[in-house]
Amino acid sequence: MKLKNFNTSIYFGCIQIENLDTNKKLVSSGTAFIFYDEGKGFQKYFLVTNKHVIRGASTNRITFLNSVDRKSKMEERIVMDLEQTGSGGWLLHPDPNVDIAIIDVTGLFVKANKENSNPYFYAINREFFISNKDFFKLGGIGKILFVGYPSGLKDTRHNLPIVRSGITATPPFVNFNGLKKFLIDASVFEGSSGSPVFWVSDIGHQEQEIFFIGIVSAAHVDWKRGDIIEAKDESNNQIIEYATYLNLGIVEKAQPLLELLDLYWETCIITS
Repeated sequence: MKLKNFNTSIYFGCIQIENLDTNKKLVSSGTAFIFYDEGKGFQKYFLVTNKHVIRGASTNRITFLNSVDRKSKMEERIVMDLEQTGSGGWLLHPDPNVDIAIIDVTGLFVKANKENSNPYFYAINREFFISNKDFFKLGGIGKILFVGYPSGLKDTRHNLPIVRSGITATPPFVNFNGLKKFLIDASVFEGSSGSPVFWVSDIGHQEQEIFFIGIVSAAHVDWKRGDIIEAKDESNNQIIEYATYLNLGIVEKAQPLLELLDLYWETCIITS
């Protein structure tokens, strides 16, 4: 789809997930994004991320900017806690090889509005998707953007994520090694998991063609082994293993997200 001002809007579509233990101490963090969908006559907002990002947390904390008259207030924050027991409340994709999870956060937004708070965010929807057939016409190599919080890094003053770029490293319309994934040629680090990936016609242009094509789930690493030489001459040297990043990211294809959303609408019971 063709969009204007996407380069600005997408900064407000990605949220950092902070995972807290039972004592409310930070144990890990990752990236999520907001997705809007409709079904059974209802309109819902979902938080989308990877299964491994939220696994084992007692609480998932997300923070939004507050808005007044539909404009963001950079100095005001709205903090929301998703109280969980394990993965309770989250809907996980049933395929163990698909690393995608969603949770309905519509109620949190309604509650915030009743408390005179207005979370400022940007949501993508099904219009951003592209079929494999249409993607094939575009070709197997293209420019991509992904948005998130690598190593937990963000603009803390303005509560904004980091945008990175690269190219597709394997065709997105082909299942890499038989899995619903593809690779991107880009630097991916811890904290980037859950980042939405977009195919873009022209990076930086005000009006451009944009497609949502997947979700970052991991980085390809090459494990190396070497010796540690002790200060003293000893016969038993220690062995160390370390990871070398290959600047290749593993991306969950977009289609399984649609499968998960369809599963939500098939199985959910909505009372309001």
